[in-house]
Amino acid sequence: RLTVQLQHAYGARGLPPDIPPNAVLTFEVELISWRAPGDLCGDGGCVKSTVREGKVSGSFPSERADVRISTKVSAEKGDVVEDRRTIDYTLGSGALGLDIGPLVDQAVREMRRGEMCMLKCREDYIFKGAGHGSVVIELTLL
Repeated sequence: RLTVQLQHAYGARGLPPDIPPNAVLTFEVELISWRAPGDLCGDGGCVKSTVREGKVSGSFPSERADVRISTKVSAEKGDVVEDRRTIDYTLGSGALGLDIGPLVDQAVREMRRGEMCMLKCREDYIFKGAGHGSVVIELTLL
């Protein structure tokens, strides 16, 4: 329920014929859906947060773009699972593997050159059954 006091609504004049003078307005509001900023999958399983902004003038990579990235994957306990400093990669190619590939593809499509981000992923999203727990992917579009 959302209530708007008369000084923030239509005041002493109202809005004839529907809203009388000095009316307090009450709205019934139902939230149909909500997606947190950076939520790559829409369920909180992998959330992207920007560490460093990229170039403002650059465009976003297209669906099958060739990009140069670096990745570092760390387990919940801090162990480094994977560390690749420079990778020439084609988005959607699957060359990064089934674990991180689809998540990196989706994140990179929303990045600009020079941007660095972190992907915080639940354990049921990446390296399933490997015992790493949740993981963090540090990702840079070079």
